[in-house]
Amino acid sequence: MYLLKRLGYFKALLFPISLFFALLFLGTIGYMILERYSFMEAFYMTVITVGTVGYLEVHPLSEPGRIFTIFIILINIVAFTFFVTYISRYLLDGELIRQYKKMKMENEIQQLRDHVIVCGFGRNGTECGQVLHENNIPFVVLEEKNEWPQGLPFAVKYFIKGDATKDEVLLEAGIERARAIICTMPVDADNLFAVITARQLNPEITIISRASQDSSVSKLKVGG
Repeated sequence: MYLLKRLGYFKALLFPISLFFALLFLGTIGYMILERYSFMEAFYMTVITVGTVGYLEVHPLSEPGRIFTIFIILINIVAFTFFVTYISRYLLDGELIRQYKKMKMENEIQQLRDHVIVCGFGRNGTECGQVLHENNIPFVVLEEKNEWPQGLPFAVKYFIKGDATKDEVLLEAGIERARAIICTMPVDADNLFAVITARQLNPEITIISRASQDSSVSKLKVGG
């Protein structure tokens, strides 16, 4: 699960890389069928063809083998052009740097201890974040609808886009090591569900929650 999540950061690169390996696979199988090459001979022939290094064939090619080689070369030209364009755009757009920073931030979150989790980053959540920042208390923001907050008078070092009512999101925010959680989501039902989930995951944690309706207060207290 951890490895899959890390690979997900660079999923944009998986397609061009998969295309390259698919070409190697296609070439190897093709030479094995058409020319009766062994696996190593076919793989070697595919690599020198895709790499356009100009070495001699393993064995003289038949007519179908030559046609297949032309086919591989033409596909390789198109694939290489696409790969270079795709990677260049990925790097120039800064996507690689953004994904690296996100992965680094989540690694740092896993090292946090006695921090505070702020669920929801509207007006109330922002005010809570500012108070925590002014008192040098590390905090992690969980927000499902909004992206990374911009234009704030204080820095938000740790931000996770996700549903605070889900176990996996709270665990990613370090609920088991947190000192407190503040639920400031606009819907009381969401706050109640987050409170119950947080109490189950960390029975000792301090929980603070907003309530828009008076009828929600008693329910939140029962919830934890």
